[in-house]
Amino acid sequence: MYYSVDFRQKVLDYAKTHTIKETAKTFGISKWAVSNWKKLLKDTGSLKCAPLNRKPRKMDYAKLKEYVDANPDKYLREIAEVFHCAKETVRQSLIKIGYTLKKRPNYTKSVKRKNVRSIQMEYLDTERKI
Repeated sequence: MYYSVDFRQKVLDYAKTHTIKETAKTFGISKWAVSNWKKLLKDTGSLKCAPLNRKPRKMDYAKLKEYVDANPDKYLREIAEVFHCAKETVRQSLIKIGYTLKKRPNYTKSVKRKNVRSIQMEYLDTERKI
């Protein structure tokens, strides 16, 4: 959370006649905030926050959403190949836009409820008998 420039100026005006500890207690902020604002004013001559330097996003969420709507049956690895990135990047991006791409077949839920071995195990057993 950032404090407004007006508030910062009020705090620093008060700090000219009082100690940092008293100023912090009066305004309900930390001592570090007051001293950092003093330093910021001294170094830059302004109390504005420095702009955040964020990395550019690797995924364009709009393009990803369009692609997933057009191809709902694609796996993460296939989507990652199209967007030239890692599977984890695709997974995180899908979470952020509110999509899930679970590929779990419906039959596995019913099989687990009946305490029957999975279809893969039954398939392996039939291969062994042959």
